[in-house]
Order: sequence, then C-alpha cells, then structure tokens
Amino acid sequence: MKYSILILFVVLITSCSTKQVNLTTEHFDKNSNLEGYDSQKLAETYTRDGSLGVAGYYVKAYPISEKYVDLLKKENLPLVGMESLDPNKSCFFVSLHTKVDKEDHVLFQDWPSKIIDFNKEEHLLTWTKSTLEKHPHSKIIPSYHGPKEEWFNKGIGCTDKKIDFSKSFSMVLEPQGVTWLLRYRITLFWEIGQYEMIDGKKMIKEDPDKKKRTQPYRGW
Repeated sequence: MKYSILILFVVLITSCSTKQVNLTTEHFDKNSNLEGYDSQKLAETYTRDGSLGVAGYYVKAYPISEKYVDLLKKENLPLVGMESLDPNKSCFFVSLHTKVDKEDHVLFQDWPSKIIDFNKEEHLLTWTKSTLEKHPHSKIIPSYHGPKEEWFNKGIGCTDKKIDFSKSFSMVLEPQGVTWLLRYRITLFWEIGQYEMIDGKKMIKEDPDKKKRTQPYRGW
C-alpha cells in the first residue's frame, strides 16, 4: 500500500506542467503563413515543461524546426548555440533548473535523454560539445526560509536521425542526480493536430492514439 501511494505521487509530480498552446502541422510547416508569429512567439508556443517538484528538478524544451530557423533569418537573428541546422538531424533547446544547491545537478552529461517519435521509435539525444562545456549559473532566490541558491543551465541536444515534427512526439529525460528509491524520469509531450476537411471546413482530426502516447511514467 505504501509503495502504491508513492508511485501515484511520483506520477502526479512528473506530469505537472503549465498551460500549453495546442500545436498543429502549420506550426512546423516552413511554408505556412503564421500570422502574428515571430521567432520568440513560436519558441514559446513550442515550449513544453515538466518537473520533479518534490525533488526540485525542472525542465523546459522546444524543438528547433525549419520554420523557427526561417523566422530567425527573416529577423536577422542568430541561431544561438549552433552555426546551422543539420538537415539530417533534429535538435532541441533544453533548459534545466534545480533547487538542489549543487551545480553538478544541472550538468547535461548527467541528463541522458531521448526522443520517441510518432511510430514509438526511440532516438537518443546527443548534447552538443558547447552544451557539455557550458558552466551552469546560479541565482539567489528569496524563500520562506531565507535566500537560497538555485542552479540553471541551457543547451542543445540532437538526434542522429531527422524526426517528423508534423506528427506527435515526446522527450524523456532521466536526471542521474536523483538518489531516491524510484528511478525518476520527466516526459514532455508534443501533440500535433492533423487537419482534415469536414463539411467544407478545415478541422483538427481526432487522434485515437493520443491517450496511449500521453500515459505518465509508471515504472521503477
């Protein structure tokens, strides 16, 4: 009974996230006309977040799509952390935050991660050289018990194969610094709506497999 309650608690804290904008294929189509979007708004729309709240770990991530890079070029802005986007890979911006007062808890080499595509095929994320060499930074955050040092880091990870961003996918991260009884992981989901014509109107198609893909972590 005790373990059942603990597992339920872990499911709850690993599934928490802020309200997110629904995504469709148009958000990733390089040729689509996303009226009112600049690169920053698109990145915010892409962003998904998750946490292990009780353990003090927080993650945000978004995919670096061709559409995003195209908007950067139109705005004469650089692609931070990369010289260019490899057409044969898929890359993601990832930011880490921990309330644990140790900087090594946000070192990317201790965050093995993978992407699971629409067909449930797994693709390991490889952190870029600059990401692995980056030193985390800290901030003093006010709290009920007084000022507390928290640590932050940002980086880029890429798959060795291009992911189809027009179909739903997810990211699984397993922070190695967690030393509790259970093996923790944080899962971020990108559900991509597919359009179809219904009675002459463009509607988002129902996805019968959505619930299967968005089941929270249930293992040890």
